[in-house]
Amino acid sequence: MLRAFVDESYCDEWFYMVAAVADDETCRSMTAALNDLVADLAFGFDDIEPGAELHGYEIFQGAGPWGGVDLSTRLSVAGRVLQVVAEHDVAFIIRGIDRVAQAKKYNDAYEPYPLVLTHIFQEIDKHAGVIGERAHVTCDEIHQHDRHRAMLDRQRMTGTPTYNPSKLQRIVDRLEFISSDQSRMIQAADIVAYLKHRAVSRPNARRPERRARQRLWNIIDSQVAHDYCWEP
Repeated sequence: MLRAFVDESYCDEWFYMVAAVADDETCRSMTAALNDLVADLAFGFDDIEPGAELHGYEIFQGAGPWGGVDLSTRLSVAGRVLQVVAEHDVAFIIRGIDRVAQAKKYNDAYEPYPLVLTHIFQEIDKHAGVIGERAHVTCDEIHQHDRHRAMLDRQRMTGTPTYNPSKLQRIVDRLEFISSDQSRMIQAADIVAYLKHRAVSRPNARRPERRARQRLWNIIDSQVAHDYCWEP
């Protein structure tokens, strides 16, 4: 059984969603390794608790418990997190949408979350099919859980409303939602989503930022199984 953990990063112009996909043993191993890393970091930083969440925005922007930590150190922490991820057999599935182009083309555009979540479902289903597995999907908590569970149930019966419809036969069980602070796997997806969204939304950032982003991305680049942004 595969486990797919989904989180999103977005702004008014772009919406990105990332699924971190791995089997049960890999999820347990990576969770333990990230717990050990955070426990180690807690010894070096006064405001970091041993069970602290690894949140992309906070680490990269110096927010929350990282508010008093300099940028160079925060980038080093992000690199250590991604290095742990790179040592495990985790695949990342990335989907995005150009919200500006969507609004220009469609008068009554679909909401980005269910639209991109549908695309993520399809790619998780394909990924599971290639390796002969089934997949269970867990998303970071948002509003309208029941609505999105019903959407998945409907798509498994009638097919996804996409150009290449799928009945998502490899996705099993009920769509789950949990708080990101309870899942290191969702936190890994969050950091990758933040990096991807930042790169797309700030292509003309100062050179040091672009170079730092690229160095971090290179750590997990080989684990990206799918990366596509729909630009209507």
